[in-house]
Amino acid sequence: MKRFFFIVTSIFLLFSQLFAQGVKKGNVGIDLGIGLGLHCESTDKGYGYDNWGGIGLCSLIPIYVSYAVANNLSAGIDFERNGYYYANDNNSYFRLFNFGNFVTFRILNKEKNLLYIEGIVNYSYLSAGNTNTDDKVHGSGLNIQAGLGYKHFFGNYFGYFISAAFANYKYNEIIDQNGFNVKLYENLVKYEYRLCGANIRTGLCFKF
Repeated sequence: MKRFFFIVTSIFLLFSQLFAQGVKKGNVGIDLGIGLGLHCESTDKGYGYDNWGGIGLCSLIPIYVSYAVANNLSAGIDFERNGYYYANDNNSYFRLFNFGNFVTFRILNKEKNLLYIEGIVNYSYLSAGNTNTDDKVHGSGLNIQAGLGYKHFFGNYFGYFISAAFANYKYNEIIDQNGFNVKLYENLVKYEYRLCGANIRTGLCFKF
């Protein structure tokens, strides 16, 4: 009889480990990381085609705070700063500041390993210029991202994450240093500035 109970207990513990969940309803998550983005730019001035420009590399600093509304679903707020690199030019800057909401759905939700898809919708603020001159522009728009991520927890509270997402940034209004709206100043029917490409992030994750 003791042997029978030992076998049953062992099987129960085995299955509890196999089906143990890394994130449960009510958990709070915090992700802090760094990343890189590779984006191409385009401008649509209403001529029926996009004027595609070059490809830019940027650094990313993301912060995520989430709440598990269900075992496999979390929602939260995020902030991310994009800083683009200029080769051989330390005076020019091009930055994006993104703030909004995101949702993650966990495809795999084990005790130590998570695989999830995520969707992000952000308000985005663009700031660009040159520190040696008065030339500068700013604008506001929308950032939408969709991607796939992986998390591994070393214990109950601490781990790391890595994720990749397709990102699209769109700005319908760009203002220069004199307060002129580019669309109105150039008498355009339409003006739309876009950035799109891939974002790759990694960092530390915590859950409570």
